[in-house]
Amino acid sequence: MGLTVAQLEPRFRVPGSTSEAITVAKSISAEGGSYHVRAGTVRAQLWSPYAHRHLWAAKHFAAEAAELEGDRQPLSGIDGVDDGVVERHRACVGASLILNGAFLDSLANELFRSAVDHKKAVEPLGSDAIEKLAAAWTRIPREGPLVKLQKALKLTGNDKLDGKASPYKEANAAVALRNRLVHYEPEWTDAEVRGERSLKLFDALEGLFPLNPFTSPGNAFFPHKCISAGCARWAIDHTVAFADEFFGRMGLERPYANVLAGGK
Repeated sequence: MGLTVAQLEPRFRVPGSTSEAITVAKSISAEGGSYHVRAGTVRAQLWSPYAHRHLWAAKHFAAEAAELEGDRQPLSGIDGVDDGVVERHRACVGASLILNGAFLDSLANELFRSAVDHKKAVEPLGSDAIEKLAAAWTRIPREGPLVKLQKALKLTGNDKLDGKASPYKEANAAVALRNRLVHYEPEWTDAEVRGERSLKLFDALEGLFPLNPFTSPGNAFFPHKCISAGCARWAIDHTVAFADEFFGRMGLERPYANVLAGGK
């Protein structure tokens, strides 16, 4: 199907194999990003944010884990429970925690790339702040998401969050748990959580959420007792609280607001 400039409307999705010679260059906004069309053969490039999709998925898997738990009490063990249920539960909680961390990673990266690419989302910051964010992007790609977002606050003249207080403290613990899962290293632990790295997690997370009902009191806190639907919900709630505070200080709209309202 041939396309004309007049047909390139804001919600238009460019088919993968369609092209036509046109006589002017045109840039258009589209659902999920922007298309840049060059004179001559139509070429489309899509700038796609993904943080909100990570958050939606994290919430989805947390809800799946909660459904599998039902009204089962924490640390009830696995007697009479199908092995498939136990593994599905562990998979859902793990996926939720990892995707919740990915939500923060993507938020940070999308903010800086929005500055680099001069996206409308960051226009309220003003040209000076946008230039500072864009210039910093090449220097911080390997930093953690909380460090990146704290630097963004500083670069734009806003107060950083207190690293020892809520919501930074809880978001940091959620990221640490995600990292332990993604970069998992086994260590000797017991019910008293004597493993050095697990002890740090225990100190950060003890008593903050209901524990895993599909494990027993004799198992270690990580990676057994803490892998629960309550943990996944706690991580999401506090990560979103951090993000809300961040965007409030920046004076920017939350790119994930639709997910919190029940959308995608």
